[in-house]
Amino acid sequence: AGAATWVSSTRLNYSGTWDLAELDVTLQNIVQTSIENSVLTVNGRSLHIQLQSPSNGSLQIRLTYDWVRIESPSEMIDLFDRPNDGGGILTAQWTVTQDHTFAAYRIYLRAGSNWTTAPTSADLLSTTWDARLPDWTRVTAELNSYNGQPLVDGTPYWAVIVIEYPDGSIGEPSTPIGPATPTDEVPAPPVWADGGPVPYDEGGQDGDLFLEWAPCTELDAAVTRFWPSHQPINGNPLGLPRSIDLAHEAGNNTTINPPGGAGHPFWIAFTCVDESGQHDPENATVIGPIVPTGGIDDGTAPLPIEDIDAWDTPNDEGGRINVSWTVNLEEDCSWYTIFATPVVSDTPPDWADDADIARIVVPCSFRNSDTNTIEVLIDEIGGAYLIDLMPYWITVVASDNWGSVDHWNVTWVQAFSIQNTVGVDPPPRVENLQAWDHPDDDGTAIDVQWSPSTVDDFAFYVVWASEHPVENVAIKWMECEENPSDCGLLVIHQQRQSWNGPMNIILEKASYGGNSLNEATASDIVPNKPIWVTVTIHDIKGNAFLTNLGEHMTLVTPIDNSGDIIAPDRLPEPNVEDRPSDTGDGLLVTFSTSDASDLDHY
Repeated sequence: AGAATWVSSTRLNYSGTWDLAELDVTLQNIVQTSIENSVLTVNGRSLHIQLQSPSNGSLQIRLTYDWVRIESPSEMIDLFDRPNDGGGILTAQWTVTQDHTFAAYRIYLRAGSNWTTAPTSADLLSTTWDARLPDWTRVTAELNSYNGQPLVDGTPYWAVIVIEYPDGSIGEPSTPIGPATPTDEVPAPPVWADGGPVPYDEGGQDGDLFLEWAPCTELDAAVTRFWPSHQPINGNPLGLPRSIDLAHEAGNNTTINPPGGAGHPFWIAFTCVDESGQHDPENATVIGPIVPTGGIDDGTAPLPIEDIDAWDTPNDEGGRINVSWTVNLEEDCSWYTIFATPVVSDTPPDWADDADIARIVVPCSFRNSDTNTIEVLIDEIGGAYLIDLMPYWITVVASDNWGSVDHWNVTWVQAFSIQNTVGVDPPPRVENLQAWDHPDDDGTAIDVQWSPSTVDDFAFYVVWASEHPVENVAIKWMECEENPSDCGLLVIHQQRQSWNGPMNIILEKASYGGNSLNEATASDIVPNKPIWVTVTIHDIKGNAFLTNLGEHMTLVTPIDNSGDIIAPDRLPEPNVEDRPSDTGDGLLVTFSTSDASDLDHY
């Protein structure tokens, strides 16, 4: 008794209550600001609070937040044009409501401009809602009308959302969001494509060509359009003579049997076309060369090319090199590829793939030809024009029908181009130009025809159409050269469509407005409004006659003849006479031409 006692505590329980708002008078404002700036999602606002002790220990915290609603029970998060569609649709997104007396969401649109002052529930009660959605969990919708009328493409819209209650009243609207503009997007071409022969053991017949491509993704996709060509396709395929349409519902592959296809290489261009006829041929997906079914794949590449030579093209403006070699007579030889690359050392590349493609030449040999040498011009490498006085390594390889090729055993030669002439020499102006209304359409297209250019330094045609005369397009070309399609110009890289026939294309764009061509802007062709048409011819140096085109332009009126049931006027009686110097099996018929604007054929 009376002795000191030591006590050691191993556990200490205590409790206390601290009003954090009293300890820090700014805390309430900090929390409120954090809530107002928290992430707004379709599920509402979400705020993450992390509390940290200043020293070791643990605390249990209860946060009581008494609040008064100062915003709409639902907020608009986004309003945007629905992508890859035919227009007339906007997509709206909003936060889900937590209001237990909810009956429906109502969305109101405003066209042309935003509300001057944010609308109130009283303002909106007297107007017609543009969407009503009774599912409280729904947080997105596609809007297709305003004030009972379809949305207009190109018109900006703003939107608010309100909550409708069981008694028909509505809450206060959200903050307006916008603008969003519905558009009918131009479909992008397929992102990839492939093709080749159909093996005999899979049922392939001579001439069969199997094609496959990435499906068109537009919501209003109508057809996949493809152009087969015996010649390389450079740029816009609209200059090619024929195209094939396959319905979107038919899938993303098909087998065609083009005339004279067996054993001959083809290039194919693809675009996606929507229900309104829009597509993007400027950026068409192009594959080739590919060869239809024909012959047996022996797995052996054609022999190396012999007697390759290259030299500057004489008497020209530069930028061109002649290349020649001995013909490969192997039965399955299909095409030649010329490779070239700038000289950077005395040692040529190890193999052909170290260079870029300068040109593909078809066929390997011409029927009934006595020559055993092929000679062609090259003026570009990998899409870039040759640079005068720069030496290039050049070689030629042959490929067979099945794409077998030897890129290793090649012979390299050197050559460079020189400008031999002084001044410029543009290609002659267009000849035999004609234009007429495209038949059986709504007046938004015309047909244009002209004689192909015969120059050997051809680069491309430019087709012009405007309500203003087009006898001088020099200033407009300076404006439009970088992006011709933005000016409604059609650029065609194919020099000819057949060996001896005219060029034929369908034109759907022209320029209107202003007091002259220089002030006009591009649009779809307007029905029943006359337009002037011309074609300029450009060479690889960019030279072209852009003035004094008055004798090389024509006037045409596009007609809406979609409901036309009236035939062209009868022609006067024709003149018929015996064909001279024959065996009596032919007549000569001469007749007058028709002036009908929608003439299709005689």
